[in-house]
Amino acid sequence: MGADLKAVISYHGVLKTTRPAAFGTVRPLVAIYSGAKDPYVPAEDIDMFLAEMKAAQARWHLTVFSDAYHSFTSQEDASIGKDGLAYDALADAISWAGTLAILRSVF
Repeated sequence: MGADLKAVISYHGVLKTTRPAAFGTVRPLVAIYSGAKDPYVPAEDIDMFLAEMKAAQARWHLTVFSDAYHSFTSQEDASIGKDGLAYDALADAISWAGTLAILRSVF
């Protein structure tokens, strides 16, 4: 959308879009942390996101945790018993450490 941002970081976010980024319009660094077992973000959506970022020539980082489900950073969400939600301590720690590294690099 052209907002003047330095970084955009997504944890277990839905990656579908109805308005793909145009060439050269993604100015911030984009970081995505996702779980390979997340039923809300299938592999096809990740592939489409990567294609979109490459076509836009964006700077991006993508980390997909092989054993993580949706909401892997939230113990509270995982405790409600909804299918597809699970806390993953390692994915939580790695994604947070990556977030701090990104924030240090852009600010």
